[in-house]
Amino acid sequence: MPGVYILEWRNGRKETIFGGRGYYYVFPNETLLSFPPVPSWCRHCERITLCEHLRAEDEIRHELTDLDIPTSAISQSVAKSPVTGFGGTWRKRLEVELQQAMIRRLLPSCLTCGQREVSYFKEREWSTHPKTGEEVLFHLSGMCSTSFAIKFYDVEGNLLDLSDEKRKILMDMVKARKDV
Repeated sequence: MPGVYILEWRNGRKETIFGGRGYYYVFPNETLLSFPPVPSWCRHCERITLCEHLRAEDEIRHELTDLDIPTSAISQSVAKSPVTGFGGTWRKRLEVELQQAMIRRLLPSCLTCGQREVSYFKEREWSTHPKTGEEVLFHLSGMCSTSFAIKFYDVEGNLLDLSDEKRKILMDMVKARKDV
């Protein structure tokens, strides 16, 4: 589920920003990895827009390790899932995400313009707005339902120019929930 984010100013003004869903990395072996873009500042667009957010290899490895520790927060959270086999599904997703982190060489991109000049707001920390210089607080306020973007990217974050046939194959995979 995509998030609903709030950007607050010191004077009390608030802006609601919606996340998105339906974004997928396509690996050379046709593995699909869904990814949730996050609202970020794009220097090229000069506005807040949806951007890739890449996790570091160490962070992903740590989460994989924690899955094997029954007392860890992630292990306990996964164990509470009512979905049968969710732990194995989550582990597979993390393994694919780690694979991408290990081969990825390019910086994260803006999903609007494709440029790689993006910066992130620190969640729940007052920080300087890149355009106005004002202090703002950025935080996730909940989850929302939204329409699917259905966009496919290579593992470096480049939007794929797909033939109709290839797009149909990938769409069928999405519909059959063949993504991780």
